[in-house]
Parts: sequence; structure tokens; C-alpha cells
Amino acid sequence: MRGRSHNHRPHHCLPAREAARAGPDGPAARRAPGSSAGLTAQELRVAQLAADRLISREVVAQLLISPRTVGHHLANVCSKLGITSRTELARIDLSGDLPLRVGADGG
Repeated sequence: MRGRSHNHRPHHCLPAREAARAGPDGPAARRAPGSSAGLTAQELRVAQLAADRLISREVVAQLLISPRTVGHHLANVCSKLGITSRTELARIDLSGDLPLRVGADGG
């Protein structure tokens, strides 16, 4: 892929090691999006932008947060929603009834 850094993972939420650990039959695969998601407001914002097919660099520019923070939020989102890729994230209706966790880091 020309013009993209090797650190950029446009299609994966989790590092490969974590995704492999979850596996197709792991606990993450059994969890469904819904009332247990508990996303923070910032996680939801990052998830919505990623679901709209923005690359991490574009999410960084939109939200004025670091690339590492974007990666952290995406890993949390994927874990909470039981998914392992941005492709799966794009299939989830994030405008629906996902609960937000309100707190100091909520955004």
C-alpha cells in the first residue's frame, strides 16, 4: 500500500496477537452488541468515524487526539462489541441504542 505507514491497520481493531487469542470461538465472538457494550462518549465518537471508513490518521485530525489514543479507543470498542475488524464495526448501527458509560474518561 503506497503512502501508508506499516503501523497503520485500516481493517483491524485489535492487534493480531489479541485477535488470534479471541479466535472464532473465543469469548469475544459470543458477545453481541447491545446493552453490555458500555462505550464511553469518546469511544463512540472514534467508533463512528472508523465505521464511516476514516483511517486512523483522519480520526486523529477530526478529534484532535493522538494516534495511540485512537488505537486504544478502537481496541476498547472492539473488545466491548465483540468484534475484531473495522469491517465488522462498519456493519453495526452505532446510532442505535448503544449505552454510554458516563465518567471522568467519558469524553
